[in-house]
Amino acid sequence: MTYSLQRDGNKQLSLNFRLREFASRCGADTVTVDSDLVDVLQRMRDELGVPITINSGFRTPAHNASPRRVQGSPTSQHLTGKAADIVAAGVSTTDLCRAAERALAAQGIPGNITRYHTRQNFVHIDVRATRTRREHNGSGFTSVAGWANQEAGVRDQGAAKPLAGVAFAVGDNVILNGRVHSDSFGGGPGRKFENRRGTITRVVDTSRAAPIHIDHIGWVGIADLTKG
Repeated sequence: MTYSLQRDGNKQLSLNFRLREFASRCGADTVTVDSDLVDVLQRMRDELGVPITINSGFRTPAHNASPRRVQGSPTSQHLTGKAADIVAAGVSTTDLCRAAERALAAQGIPGNITRYHTRQNFVHIDVRATRTRREHNGSGFTSVAGWANQEAGVRDQGAAKPLAGVAFAVGDNVILNGRVHSDSFGGGPGRKFENRRGTITRVVDTSRAAPIHIDHIGWVGIADLTKG
């Protein structure tokens, strides 16, 4: 959605984020913000319990192309209000990436997470429809597997050897009718899906509320799955 900074600058987009935080750093009045991005950032804020600072949100084409300021890609997600470069005091970029993985999964969004280790360490997150995970060390991008499922107790199970008492195993194709969660303990219940197909990538202890992880979707309960 597109807003006016002058008119809507103090507008509360979510519990902890106002419109002005997403404004282009060039001072332009026009501000475009995607609601999915706001939802993902708010989920991260809720989980981390500390303020998230947006260093760069929406960018006008002129600001994005500025050789002195940004030198951004002409196809940057910042141009459509779908991206934010963020930091959080006292939170490592690794933990920010982990929180971003959980928030994107809870929203059912593949998205992009890129961790920057340059003159300033920060995390880029956007809500594009394709999955991208990268790191940038100042000299170029490197593709990485990502930061999903990095919680204690998570372990891979071979498709031929499911955990005792679990009818599903890694590699199974399944159909989800239910909500996704941000972790296997049932935290941060997110979007509810109907007949969403996916592939199991993790299986953990069945004492947990959502012990099965579906690729690019999130953690789910056993009762919400059928094989498909």
